[in-house]
This record gives sequence, C-alpha cells and structure tokens, in this order.
Amino acid sequence: MVELMVRDPGNGSVGADAGLVDGPDLGVVAAIIGGACLDGVDLAGVDRLQTGCQGVRSAVAALEARLVRRHGDLMQAAGCRPDAAAHLTATLGVSSRQARAAVKVAETLAAVPAVEAALSTGDITCGHAEVLAARLPVEHRVAARADDHLVEAAMNQPVDEFRRTVDNFVRVRERDLHGADHARRQHERRRAAVFTGDDGMVRVDALLPPETGAVVKGAIEHIADEMWRDDPTGATAVQRGADAFVELARRAQCGGNPDDSQDRSATRPEVIVTVDMAWLTGQIDDAITDLDNLALLCSRHHHDVHEGGQILQQVGNQPGQWVVRPLPARGP
Repeated sequence: MVELMVRDPGNGSVGADAGLVDGPDLGVVAAIIGGACLDGVDLAGVDRLQTGCQGVRSAVAALEARLVRRHGDLMQAAGCRPDAAAHLTATLGVSSRQARAAVKVAETLAAVPAVEAALSTGDITCGHAEVLAARLPVEHRVAARADDHLVEAAMNQPVDEFRRTVDNFVRVRERDLHGADHARRQHERRRAAVFTGDDGMVRVDALLPPETGAVVKGAIEHIADEMWRDDPTGATAVQRGADAFVELARRAQCGGNPDDSQDRSATRPEVIVTVDMAWLTGQIDDAITDLDNLALLCSRHHHDVHEGGQILQQVGNQPGQWVVRPLPARGP
C-alpha cells in the first residue's frame, strides 16, 4: 500500500482520496519527486526510495488510465467521437504506438477493476498492467474479471512469469492446452518489411514466430561471433548484429559461400549518390541546356520509381512538370 501525501499551501495535506479539481497541482508533486536530494542516502534508503518510485509509477499509471476514459466520456457527452490515442499524441507528443498501448491499458483496467485497484495502491507494477493489456484478448476480459487468480498472480509474480500466467489463462479459455492455436496465431502475425528513410538509411522490421525466429537469430549470432571473435570490443552489440545481418544477406546472394563474393547471379546493390543541389546550381548558373526531360527526385520518390514499380510521367507543356504514378494495369 503506497500513500503519497503532498503539502500544498492552499489546501493543507492532500491524500489519495482528494479530488483533483480542488487538490494539488500534479506539477508540484513532480517537482518534489524530481528535485529530491539524495545526499546521505544509504543502500537501504536507495532500496526504499526505488520501491516508493515504483509505487508512484503504478499509481500514476492507474490515474492516466482513468484520465483516458474520462476524456472519452466527456467527448461522447459533447456529441463528439472520442479518439483517445490521437488526443494523447496531440497533447503529450507521445508516439502513436505508445498512445494506442495506453488506451489498451485503460480499456483493460476498466474491464478488470481488481487489477486497476491493485495498480492504484502499488500492489502491482505498470509492467503487469501492460502485459495483461497486451496478452489478454478482448473476448476473455469478462472471464478475467471473474477470476481472482490473475490479480493474485500479478501481486506475487515477476512480470516475465506473469506473462506466462496470462498466456496459460488464455490457452485454457480457448481450450488450446497444447498451444496449437497459439502457434497458428503467431504464424499469422509474421511480418517483415524494409523501409528506406529520407536520409538513405535502410530499416528492417520483422516479427517472426519462435521456431523461425530462432533460425534467424541463431544464424545472425553465429556470423557475428565469426566476424568479431578476435575483436569483441570493436563494435557495440547492435552494430555487430547489423554487420552479421548484412553478411547473412551477402552469403545468400553468393549461394551460401562466404568466400564467393563474385557470384554474377547476385542482386546488384543500389548505389545512391547524394548531391548538394545548392552547390551544383551555383556552379552552373551560367550554363545552358536543351534537355527538357530532367526531373529532380527527393529520396522518397527516387525509391518509389526505382524500387516501388512506379513511373515518372511528364504533364503539361512546360519542362520540369512531372508526377509519379503507378504503372498502368495490363490488359487481359
């Protein structure tokens, strides 16, 4: 049980039962916590304060969940369609993914009040609430509300162990004791995508089921060990992983032979040349050209044309008027 008491000059001592309308400014609480002096705090004091901070985070998470729901209620009362995730992104500047996760936590806590109560008092952590929101399907929230076992487990288990408890709870409800349906759903969620940013950096984003993920993970770790065995401090862990990932792709191009880099069937890498247009135009201000089919592409449209199967099409009668369009559909 964690109770935070704040001394506010205008309201005296304000406890957990105080209304926030007439209660203290939460900014005062943040200033007190953030500006706390740790001089003279011993190891036991550090442990005590860390435990207290965890309790405060839990209480704040419960309050944030109620605020999300309150916002939705007020928007509906005003005749507006509530979009809590968009509101959080606009007002707090959080990412859309973080906002959606916060909304999901708020909805899950509303469906399982015992969990919200335990979170409010600091008996469980934010991690427990986030695991429950992420792993408990909507259709099983009613069952979770009627089962005190989940709350007891959250109060007595570390977050990682509680994750397995929630997964087992869901499997029992779905009569998937052997995990076949769970494995099928994981397989259906597989994805991999490659994005090229405006600066030319390539981002690889993948989510793989455990069995196939283990294959990829094992291959990358094996190659990273080969590449960095003699110089383990030459790069960070994520840099070694990136180098190993590239080497894995290169070996795939070379038929699996790490020494054969001249395979003619390998995909030719794209070469991107970056030109400072301000400098370039400054050098050719006095030059002339009679070419009327030149187009300056930004990074995004460059990749749309060269990798995305789209085309450049000139419009109008004046040079420099172009649009990027998909290839026209072929006839039967």
